[in-house]
Amino acid sequence: MILLVVGLLLFIRTPYGQNFIVGKALAYLRQQTDSRWELERLFITFQGDLALEGLLVGDAQGDTLLYVGKLETGFALWPFLRTGALGVSGVDMQQVRARISRDADENFNFDFILSALLGEEEGAPAPKPAEAPASPTDTESAEEAAGLGTLYIGPVQLKDIQLAFRDESLGIDLDAAWEDFRMKTEKLDLDAGAYLLEAIDWEGLQVRYEQFLPFPPSEEETTPTAGPLPVVSLGRLRMPNAHFHYSDIPSALVADLGWDQFVFELPELDLEEQNVQINTLRFNGLRAAVELDTSLEIPTQEEEGEDRPADSSSEEDADDQVFSWPDWRVNFADFSVEDGRFLFHDRAGTAEVLPYIDPNAVELADFNLALRQITLKPGRLKAHLHTFNFREQRGLQLDELSLALSLEEEALEIADFRFQLPGTGLKAESQLRFPSIESLLGEDPLGALRYALQLEAKTDFQQLAFFAPELAEEPWFQALKPFEGSFSLSGDAESLQLSRLEMSIPQTLSLRVPELRVAQFMDPEKLRLDLPELRFTGYGRGLGALADWQGGPLPERFTVQLSSQGGLRGLRSQLALRSPIGDVSWQVEGGQRANATYFLKTDLRIRELNVADLLELPELAPLSTRLQAEGAFSTLEDLQASVRWDFDRLAYDSLDLSALRLQLAVENGQGDLQLRHARDWFDLDVQADISLDSLAQQIALQLDLQRLDGQVLGLSDTPLEAQLALRLGVRYEAETLDFGLKLERASLVQEGRRLEMGDFNLTGLYASDFIKANIRSDFLNGATTWKGTRAT
Repeated sequence: MILLVVGLLLFIRTPYGQNFIVGKALAYLRQQTDSRWELERLFITFQGDLALEGLLVGDAQGDTLLYVGKLETGFALWPFLRTGALGVSGVDMQQVRARISRDADENFNFDFILSALLGEEEGAPAPKPAEAPASPTDTESAEEAAGLGTLYIGPVQLKDIQLAFRDESLGIDLDAAWEDFRMKTEKLDLDAGAYLLEAIDWEGLQVRYEQFLPFPPSEEETTPTAGPLPVVSLGRLRMPNAHFHYSDIPSALVADLGWDQFVFELPELDLEEQNVQINTLRFNGLRAAVELDTSLEIPTQEEEGEDRPADSSSEEDADDQVFSWPDWRVNFADFSVEDGRFLFHDRAGTAEVLPYIDPNAVELADFNLALRQITLKPGRLKAHLHTFNFREQRGLQLDELSLALSLEEEALEIADFRFQLPGTGLKAESQLRFPSIESLLGEDPLGALRYALQLEAKTDFQQLAFFAPELAEEPWFQALKPFEGSFSLSGDAESLQLSRLEMSIPQTLSLRVPELRVAQFMDPEKLRLDLPELRFTGYGRGLGALADWQGGPLPERFTVQLSSQGGLRGLRSQLALRSPIGDVSWQVEGGQRANATYFLKTDLRIRELNVADLLELPELAPLSTRLQAEGAFSTLEDLQASVRWDFDRLAYDSLDLSALRLQLAVENGQGDLQLRHARDWFDLDVQADISLDSLAQQIALQLDLQRLDGQVLGLSDTPLEAQLALRLGVRYEAETLDFGLKLERASLVQEGRRLEMGDFNLTGLYASDFIKANIRSDFLNGATTWKGTRAT
């Protein structure tokens, strides 16, 4: 018997014996399946090693179903003898061609083989044997008793592989091919769920996926996880020269993704302990392109009228959700993209190539991105954007974007923020402090918020033309020069402090605010402002070009200084203008006293302000004047006010009105207005009594023009004098307006001839449905009345 067994084994190892066995097996398979089965060479050793060449399996139509040019594998005997671990000593497979398909009836092209070998009718479902229900305890005990143990897999190499799959039922057409796949494993513990891989090298992977039918409606299924969650470790994954193509015909979506080199290192992925350690995820020469048509309506395989139950659980729980940190520990050391290229095209947009940024056609080249030291654990998130830059095909270029982000339970910090375009740059540091992240999501997120921001900026406004090309046609935009600015801001929900604010546009303007404090700005009654100094410097030529000024020349250089302190109870401000064409100073103080009385006091001075060239009126003399006003009131009835307006110089050509004076005094709602100019060529006196009673308001005006020389005023080439006296009274009470006008001593004298107008009287009454007017004079008399829509 022993000799028979030994002889049988020796016969199997001989070429003749193996050819005999292969021939018999192939003949059996051909007969049973009625298809092609070919094998050029088969070799089996005592240790369980297997080597074959030229395996070909045909489908029912005679086409190639599977071809394997070379396969070497075997049972890992020594690891089994040492540790009892099952496995294979290695796998070496080359020149593989596989063509799998499924028809619209969900039958695979290899079903006929299974049916023939299992003795079943092709296309008939396999009967399910009846099984007695097993208790969970029995099942778990059986699995624990059996144990899956440790699986050993030697070096794996899959070279020159081409796979094809087509599913007429789901509308999938898939091709996958690669040049070489090599894998080395360290440990595969199926019981503990530990999968430790030393290295994977996958070269020349090419994948094409086409979806030619609409996606079917998704069906969510929840499958309980049995056993421990896996622990995965991958020393290195290297995938050079890969390309993926995706095409969704119903939705007109086409996408391509490829790269020259891809490296991935995953020392630890522990789903049970929720720990993730990634050393490297790096792309070199990444290329991505997406093309779609947003104007299409995407069809689905859902039947019309089919009602799907709405999931309202998220809406019901939205109000009860609170922030909580994910219970994960993640350490991502390096993620980078080097020399990338991205394209996006929406066929629904215009076909014209636009000279500016087109959101429907975006192409980014020289794309580089580097994220370093991304860490996440309960209570902390940190990330460092080390590099981000690209070049857009129409000229927009991002030279640098970088920052360091830190988020903790009570703070958010962004450090070393840098943003750089050609001619434009931004640097910033910011900090936010808060009781907790959950407080930011509450009803009063700003209640205990504290912030600090430091910013430096330099901007070339011409970059805006990439996004709004119509600006390039604007004269003011063409004249706009680069802008520079910086400031520091800090505060909380009730106050803020701005310091070192500096802004400038060369040869156009500059603004400087050393310090600004605002307290209690959320409560207007308690608001306090402290602005010691604001200095604005303007340059006439630059501002004129920016504002497209069409008038006379602006001052070459001028400064404006402003200071302000106080709040609603009392605010005091001072403004001063200094320029080559004159000076202006203005002081104002106002507010509300404790007795609910509002008060205002102002003093405006203008000294030798020459605006003749500015207004293109060369005959206008420099202006010097002073306006003083102060008052207080709680109602119109108790108004106390005084106004005085004097002119030291007010002249136009030969017309000098410097003697003009205006005074107004109001006490308890009763006022007296005086306007006076006394010169031999123009003698005018105006007085008015004003009453601001809450029930009735009235004004009584007296105007006496003693003399007006028309020749001096340029009204006549020959001597012309005029005089008149005017009395005007107006009273408004109970929605009724009562008025009266009287002219006296109105006369003109020209070249010795005197023209008398005589007296003129006009009285009237106006109400919502009643108007009455009477005229009495030396040359005209009359009366009229309107009631409703009728006149008499």
